[in-house]
Amino acid sequence: LGGTLLAGGRGGVVGTIGGVLILATLDTIFDDLAVDPFFKDVVRGVVLVTAVALYARRMTADRNRGRLA
Repeated sequence: LGGTLLAGGRGGVVGTIGGVLILATLDTIFDDLAVDPFFKDVVRGVVLVTAVALYARRMTADRNRGRLA
């Protein structure tokens, strides 16, 4: 989340900090609302899977545009 890849590639400090802030904000809100820890983990997982899916979709679209040019 945030654009930094562990295996190298494009990414940056700003994106990483943004991703950390999103997850920290979710944790704080759920802690304040006394949400069940299991549900909190499920929501964090959904956020991460969604971020990876959007990234993969963007990379696929970029690759397809490159082939058409």
